[in-house]
Amino acid sequence: MSVSAIFGTGIATVAASPALRQFQTPKLGNRGGLGMVIECSSRPQKKSTAHHRKTRPKKTQPWDIKRKPTVYAPLPPLPPDWTPLAISSDDGVASPAGDLVSGAAA
Repeated sequence: MSVSAIFGTGIATVAASPALRQFQTPKLGNRGGLGMVIECSSRPQKKSTAHHRKTRPKKTQPWDIKRKPTVYAPLPPLPPDWTPLAISSDDGVASPAGDLVSGAAA
């Protein structure tokens, strides 16, 4: 665990030996020296979509992996007193769908 993880901020360190000099940050400006070292979180939290994708329930059982979607019976026909409507694009008035299919002009 780093010191910055304990205190929550980056800290500046001074290298005492040439062996530690390789871990220094690059020199800033003409004056040189060490700048503040900013460390990222070691355990960042995922944002919502990434979290939901990573933690979604996975299908592991062969019977569940091979399962197909449910096939439903077709819907019964509409009652005769119901008429489906289609909206005409030129005048915005709803007309019966049968008129549009047969090609009759209103």
